[in-house]
Formats: sequence, C-alpha cells, structure tokens
Amino acid sequence: PSSTTQQTKRQHLPKTRNGLKTSDWKKFNHRKLKTYFGCDKLFEKPRPLITKREWIYFRHLYNQHVEEEQQNVGDKVNKDVSYKMGKDPFDTPVEGAFTPGKGRGLIASRDIAKGELIFTGSNNTIVFTTGDSWRNFVWYLGHAPPPPQTNGVASPYVEGFACDILAWSWNQRIPDENGPMQAVVDIDESSLLNSPSSGEDPNIQCGRDEDDVCGMDYYAKVDIKKGDEIVCRYSDFSTPSWKTMGL
Repeated sequence: PSSTTQQTKRQHLPKTRNGLKTSDWKKFNHRKLKTYFGCDKLFEKPRPLITKREWIYFRHLYNQHVEEEQQNVGDKVNKDVSYKMGKDPFDTPVEGAFTPGKGRGLIASRDIAKGELIFTGSNNTIVFTTGDSWRNFVWYLGHAPPPPQTNGVASPYVEGFACDILAWSWNQRIPDENGPMQAVVDIDESSLLNSPSSGEDPNIQCGRDEDDVCGMDYYAKVDIKKGDEIVCRYSDFSTPSWKTMGL
C-alpha cells in the first residue's frame, strides 16, 4: 500500500489466547502482551529479515492506526499520545543482515568514519507519550494481516510484528533526563540494532562525548568498515520503566 487511505482488513481474534482473555487486553501490561501473543515461543526460531517493502507496509499500519484513532477520539487526543519524532526520513548507512550468534542485526552498508552520524530521530521514529497509546498500537498490530504479496509471491514475514515491536520498543525520557518517560520505537532497519556480545566493544554511541544530552543522535565511536556489525549499549539511551508507564 502506498497510502493510508487504503484500509487493511484486520484478523479476527479468539476469545482466549495463551490463557488470557482477549476482552481484558486493555489491562495487559508489557509481560502479558508478550504472553498473549506467544512471543517467547515465536523467538525460539530465527526471525526473518525485513525487506524495504515490508517496512513500508508496517509504517502504513501505524499511519492507518492513527487515522482510525482520530476517527474514534479526535485529532487533538491522538496527537497528544503518539507522534513522529521527525518530519523527514534519514538515509542511514546501515542495512539489516543475519549476524553470527545474534540472528538479525545491522551491518555497515559502506565505510563509516569516526564521528559520523549513524541514526537520528526521523519520521520513522514513533514516540508514545502514554502506556495506553503504546499498548493500543501493539494490539492493533497483533491482528493485522501479513504484508501483501509481491508479484504473486507471499512474504515470509507471516506473523509476529506485534512481538517484534514489543522487543524493539524502549523507554526514554524526552527531550532530556528531566522530561517525561515515554515509549519509543523505530519502524525501520535501525530497530535491528544489537548490543555488544561479551568482550565486544560498541562501535556507536548515543550522543557525542561533549554532549550533555543523548537525545536521538547516534555517532560512530571508531572507523567502521563496510560489512562490520553495528552495536551499541542499550543503556546509553534506554531506561526500562514499563511500570512507570502503567505497563
């Protein structure tokens, strides 16, 4: 789909799933959402890489979700609970790949110089200012259909986008450490960023050494060769605080 005016028919949900009542979904916290959607079992097997076309489809789902919420509760309320960090896309020098011992990850798509900007908040970076708004989006994804066929060929990504969003979302105070705790997720390749393995050093960091605030800008700590995995310490930017957000 190229426009959010094209609505995607959602799948029917059972009355119960993995021991939880579907009708109780608005009370589910982070842990219960993972249980309901069977994320632990899903992640026992390698997850597929995500194509450019599939990322576009998943962003379409977010835009469609926003449109439907606007119809239900009005523009003002919706804008208060989720928004895009930036207005424009950012051409990041990375790409998704399978990485040794980690499954999906990110590698440099070209040589990257020390100090170069790798990621920044873009129109693919979604911020949820309330736990309810984040839960609503995850729930919406949980009964969305898989990506459409391409030239008659079905996408290998048939299930689990809700679980992936659960895994990729993080908590961060915005715009700085004095701001409110919020939930953030990137609906693009940057969500595949891994943390360093034991004995491995991160090669990118949130903010520069002289910056007082990490924010949403990530820079290369060292020169990075094309094909090298991109890794960052999650603690640079993420402060797990789901309970603070009612999750």
